[in-house]
Amino acid sequence: MRKEELVANFTVKITKIMLELHSLGESISEKEEERGRRKSFETHNEDEERTFDKSKVKYFNYK
Repeated sequence: MRKEELVANFTVKITKIMLELHSLGESISEKEEERGRRKSFETHNEDEERTFDKSKVKYFNYK
């Protein structure tokens, strides 16, 4: 093979690898965003559980 052909093949392979890595990075970012949304939702639910619940309070009758 000639030097130019080797360089061209190498360039094509490197380009394919870079495109694959870019695609993988995007999919990881999407999953992290989804986890972030899910975590935010879970935190929101925990905050609701910490709010004041009158049914759990014992009432005293003062005379």
